[in-house]
Formats: sequence, structure tokens, C-alpha cells
Amino acid sequence: MNTSSKFLTRIILSILFFLFLFNGTSFSQDLNPANWPNLKGYWKFQDTSDLTKATVGNDLVLIGQHQWIAGASYGDTAIRIDTSSYYKYYHGIAPNGGGDSVNQWTMMFDFKILNLDRWHCFFQTDTTNDNDAECFIRPNTTDRPGRLGVGDTDYSADSILPNQWYRLVITANLGDYYNYYLNGVLLHVGDTDEIAIDSRFALTPAILFFADDHIEDDTIDIASLAIFDTCLTAAQIAQIGTIEPCIANPPIVNLGNDTTLCPGNIFQLNAGANFKEYLWSTGDTISSIVIDTINFGFVPDTIWVKVTDMNNCQTSDTLIVAFFNSPFINLGVDRFGCYYDTIFLNAGTGFNNYLWSTGDTTSTIQIDMTNSIIGQNFYWVLTTDLNNCQSSDTIMVEFVICSGINENTSYQNILLFPNPSDGNFNIVLSKDATLLTVYNSSGQKVKEITNLKTGKHEINLSELPNGVYFVKIQDDSNCFNQKILIVK
Repeated sequence: MNTSSKFLTRIILSILFFLFLFNGTSFSQDLNPANWPNLKGYWKFQDTSDLTKATVGNDLVLIGQHQWIAGASYGDTAIRIDTSSYYKYYHGIAPNGGGDSVNQWTMMFDFKILNLDRWHCFFQTDTTNDNDAECFIRPNTTDRPGRLGVGDTDYSADSILPNQWYRLVITANLGDYYNYYLNGVLLHVGDTDEIAIDSRFALTPAILFFADDHIEDDTIDIASLAIFDTCLTAAQIAQIGTIEPCIANPPIVNLGNDTTLCPGNIFQLNAGANFKEYLWSTGDTISSIVIDTINFGFVPDTIWVKVTDMNNCQTSDTLIVAFFNSPFINLGVDRFGCYYDTIFLNAGTGFNNYLWSTGDTTSTIQIDMTNSIIGQNFYWVLTTDLNNCQSSDTIMVEFVICSGINENTSYQNILLFPNPSDGNFNIVLSKDATLLTVYNSSGQKVKEITNLKTGKHEINLSELPNGVYFVKIQDDSNCFNQKILIVK
């Protein structure tokens, strides 16, 4: 395929995509005909294959040239009607307002001008285009550029700007009032001296849009056009509102309610996937971020995001994340007991919930041979505090068969004396021992001696308080247990 063919193919594909994107599309600033029973003509210019096609009423009749362009909102279309070009419309509205013509009406124009170099106009009641238009925008060559109106009603005090979309609504009850609204807000109360019934501003069976006999009708962009067979009230016009996309369809982002975060947990904040740009207080520029205590510490933090939509409209949202410390839980040192002992494990008070490996949900549990085995047993507890933060701890409890010397056949020549004593004991070993461990009556390890050789050894436990203790002696394959008593 040669270069010119590739270029032509790209153009055709772009046009087809544009047609697919825009045909039949509805936008938030559009009127819903079902809500407006007095709507007698409505054109949205969104059918790119037939730009004069009506949504309500008859199709427009084009005199001259127009072209489709991008509309006020992303994905919307509009028309650009050239100088000396205009539309003719047969509205079918019956005479009203006490005259032979249509004296009560409302017109809506969604428009944008490119500059203020020349006059712009909106409509003309003379269907032969042999007269001035009925509403103008004054150019820079006049003393009040950018102001809307006409000599008979006077012009607005405020001006419009080029390259900005507006929604102009003119509502007429001839013989009473003739008012201009811009973006749903009253712009100008027309002079009533020249607005008599069946006068210049009354409609005959047809109307010309954007026509003036002196070609004071510079190029104008129109996103939609509407005509009503009644004079809408100020409240109704406020309901019609504006075409400005940032007002008619403002972006909305919601990060949710303020939240809390516990250590080790993460929290994902999502601003939504339909925006063009994102900026977070963290500096991230993606649609979602993850909050954790590693990156944010434990100080409450305000997280915000600013989003920009396809219309370059912006909004933001903020939430506060409070960080909590983990609840402190400590089951103590590993425990030791005889098979007939009962050991209590205490997780402490001040927690909302407890869950033990045994299935218990109380702050303390009782360990004995009914829920343990001879040897090492491991127990854990998971606690949840008032902030719903969790913490856990694990403890080993070892149960042994405690017996006298003669019953420890592997150590028949071990002597441990005196018993009771003031804390100073002698032990005589007939073979090497790898480990000697002393436990208190609660099963807590209080002393440990390693690598004892065969022979006599002095064991000093005088630093321990009076009470019952257990001595456990181990080599590579055997174990000896003895209960001792310290009395000072």
C-alpha cells in the first residue's frame, strides 16, 4: 500500500470512529422531550449523517453551508454555520397570546462564537430574510462589544466571550415582557416599548435561524437549538440550566468515609476509572493508591485526590486516615508442667474479642491433659481491640511424666540433694547431660544450664524465692524430672 493510500485509510477510519462515537449519544445538558410538553422544535446536531434532523418537530431547511464540529462536552457534536448561511424552520405553532401570530414563545440556543470581529445573530422573524435579525451579539467595532440584544429591547449589561459555550434562552410574552437568560440566570430584561402583540418579535408560520439581511451573521457554532410554544418561567429556565459541561455534568469523585488503619493492614483508595488525569496528595498520578503504616507512619493523615475529566473539568475529594498501634499481647515465656498439673494462660484484659487455638473466646484458658499431650504443645491467641486492630502471640507448653529418681530408669545414678534446701543444690551425674532446666510452679523457665559433664555439680538457685520448682535434665535421648523445694 502506498503512502497516499495509507493516509486515506487513516482518514476514513477516523471518520467512521467519530460517526460511531457520536451518533445517538445523549448528554446531561440535553433536554428530555418527555419533560417538556411545550417543546415544538429541538435539534441536537448529533446525527453526523443528517445534521438538520430534528429530535422534536420538523427538520431544518439549510440555506447555505454548515459543518459538524466538536461540541461543548467530550464526545458531543455541534454545527458551525457560515456567514450568509441560515436555517428555515416551519414550526407549526398556532397563534397565541391574543393576536394573529405567535406572541408567546421561548427559544434556546447553545452557542459559541470564534471572535468579536463582526456582528453575530440568532434569529429573524421575516422569513424572506429582508430585514434585520431580532437578536445580535455586538462586535468589537461598537461601543459595547460582546453584549446581547437588539435596539428595540436594548442590550445586556454583561458581555459574552469568544471560544466559550453558553446557553441563551429568550422568553417572550409580547405585550408584557421579553427577557434574556444566560446559563439559566436572568441576563437582561428587555425594554417593553416595542414588544407589542403581533409586532416585530411575533412569529409567523416560519422562522429563520442565524439570518440577517445585511450579512451581520458571522460564523457561529451551535450545539443545540430549541423552540417552545409558550413563555417559560424563570424556574423552568433555571431547570434548563447551562451547556457548560463543568456545571451541566460536573465530575464527581468520592473516596468514601474517613477510615482507620491498623499495623500490617493496607487500604486501597480508588478515585474511579473515567478521568483523564489524577493527582494525589502522595504525588501519585494513577486512579488508585494503597495506604499502609509503612509509608504513612502512625500519625493521622489527610489524603486528597484531584481529578480532571475529558472536558478538563476538575473536582477533588479528601478523607482522613487515622493509624493505630497494634494491641500488646504477651502470653509470657514457654511453660513446663507435670502431666497432672493445670496451667492457666492469660491474654490480658481490655480487648473486644479473643480467639484461642483451642476455639475458646475468653481472656484466659485452662491447659491440662484433657486438651494436651505429653510433650510439647503450642497454643496461640488472636486478640482484637477497640479499634478493631488485631495482635497475636504463641506459647509452648510442655507436659512431662514427673516421677521420683528410681522411676527415671535412664538416669538411675542421678542424685539431687539436699531437697528441700535454701536454694543451693548438689547434683551428681553418672553421664553427661546436655541441658538442665529449672521451671517455677507456673511452668515458667527460670534457669538454664547447658553441657554438664559427668560428676558432681553445685546448682545455685538462691536468687529464686521460696516455692516449688521442677528440674528437668536431658541428654541426647533421655529426660529426668524432679520436683524440688526452696525454703530459706
